[in-house]
Amino acid sequence: MRRVFLAILLFFITVNVTSANNGLLPHLIYIAQTFNIIKRQKTFKTVEREIMVLYKNNKLIGEDHYRRLMSELSVLEKQKANFKKIQELKKILARLLPKSSKPSAQRNNYNNGSLAQVIKNEIEEIESKKMFLSEDHYVRLKKDLDKLTSQGEKNLDQYYAIIEKSNLATVHVADQQQAERLKKAEEINRKRGQSLSCNPNDPKPLLMADITNVNQIGQITAPGSPDTPTGFKGHSFIWPKEGQIPPEGMPVYLPIDAYGPKKVVCENENNISQCQLNFHAVINPNYRLRFDHLFTKSISSKILIVEKIYTAPKENPTSEELEREAIEQEENKQFFNAGELIGYGQNPIAKNWDFGLYNLCEDGPLAKTDAFGMNKHAVCWVDYYSPERASFYRSKLTGPKTVCQF
Repeated sequence: MRRVFLAILLFFITVNVTSANNGLLPHLIYIAQTFNIIKRQKTFKTVEREIMVLYKNNKLIGEDHYRRLMSELSVLEKQKANFKKIQELKKILARLLPKSSKPSAQRNNYNNGSLAQVIKNEIEEIESKKMFLSEDHYVRLKKDLDKLTSQGEKNLDQYYAIIEKSNLATVHVADQQQAERLKKAEEINRKRGQSLSCNPNDPKPLLMADITNVNQIGQITAPGSPDTPTGFKGHSFIWPKEGQIPPEGMPVYLPIDAYGPKKVVCENENNISQCQLNFHAVINPNYRLRFDHLFTKSISSKILIVEKIYTAPKENPTSEELEREAIEQEENKQFFNAGELIGYGQNPIAKNWDFGLYNLCEDGPLAKTDAFGMNKHAVCWVDYYSPERASFYRSKLTGPKTVCQF
């Protein structure tokens, strides 16, 4: 397709050169420039997505994988794709490169055993450091294992399994499957949204209480952080002050009178149990409040906790299952007061917790991106406080300025 386009373009340029007075050349140049811009944006988005998948999953990468991504960023930088964002991605990429010796450097070192052992050591290091493999790295290791198999080496199944699990292409497939699940859920929410009482004259809620002990807030990441597969996150990250991380987490308060759950399912992953809580504002139920990374043991005694061991989402849940889950969530509600303590929040890894506000009747700024689901309806929750409180929270904001202005 690309070759056909270029051939047609070359033909028209040739015709235009022979007929310089027809005024077509400027248009063709504009088309060619637009084509290059679209291609560059597509390449940038692909590279950014790959790096953010790695970063989100805290995965280290191999030396060859690092060089490939860095090279692609350098090319985009020369093309003036997005200089500021490219510098941020380079910094993220540098954090993903192991500080210790590179596996590739070990391949020519036979002092510690046979080539078979060197290959096994490399794959074991990939597993221990939870690294992702680029396509080239994966292909090379698979060829190495195939060669060892043909030479009679035994017990290689576990090594094949490791490289398959670490193959970045496999991660992208799983990512796409999760995206499909979210799209199904979005369709159900859209159908439910059609029955919402959306009126432009409905009152805009005013947040009355602080969401936490403000003396403990270090900074707040504004809504709009990049994510996969949901595109962009509609919620904020609330960070404690550096060096003052409370072991029990930060207290989480409801900022407005709201309806919340009577019962919630919380998941236990690696012996750490946490909950996500969703509420609807009483004054206007079309506004949803979302809190995440609240310790299960700290949740308000008004809420019945059903704890389960974390399991990966089903590959292909039916729309009926998703719809039933949504209906159960809707019927499961009770009243909570503004300022009521609902739990203590802290992500066990990042040490922050999540808070977001969504207007289900309107598309927010993230709807103009590739975000979907509830993220499309995210609003700048800071704007829903009084001017005095909004000024305080805005002074703590950092990160993207897609949703909030600061």
